[in-house]
Amino acid sequence: MGIWYGSSQYDRSNNRIGWTVIVGLASLLIGGCWSTTNKWEYSVGAKVGVINKVSHKGLVGATKTWEAEMAAEGLVSDGQSSGANLFNCSIDNYWPKKKQDELARQLEEARDSGKKVKINYTEMLKTFPTRSGSDHLIQSIEVLSNTRNYRETSSTQVERTGAVEGKGNLAVTLDGRSYNLKHDISGKLRVSETREVQ
Repeated sequence: MGIWYGSSQYDRSNNRIGWTVIVGLASLLIGGCWSTTNKWEYSVGAKVGVINKVSHKGLVGATKTWEAEMAAEGLVSDGQSSGANLFNCSIDNYWPKKKQDELARQLEEARDSGKKVKINYTEMLKTFPTRSGSDHLIQSIEVLSNTRNYRETSSTQVERTGAVEGKGNLAVTLDGRSYNLKHDISGKLRVSETREVQ
């Protein structure tokens, strides 16, 4: 009976060692994969639009990240605007503070001025939450226009011509051009210019 008791103790300690090794190897594997995806450059690209939100998010100073939201306009095949697509991007928290502050200043200036900008970015496979809030990391920002993206004129004449029958649209004439206004399924207002087809 004493021998059996001794071998049972031996089996239990081997079992604990085995589970410890398995859990340790699994942790190393998961940590290694996550660390690799944080460094893996998935794509490089650029987006053009207007910055409408800039924020500094996080709980503690060193883990706070700069986040931006850009309204990037898209086009459908017939050349009409499909409205704004939102693009979320971040400033890389691994960069020196001086570069982070410069990019944040450029983002805030672009947001405040309403100017159209081009954001060059790198998309990472996945980033740590302390690195950024999105996988799109801003590399540089270029201002594309010196004028606002919308008109500011007090002499603009708007003429309301009523709803277009059967479509639920509202036809509007602005500075001699005709536009259709319509709310989409999500409740966003869509504006499209009416043109004569010749």
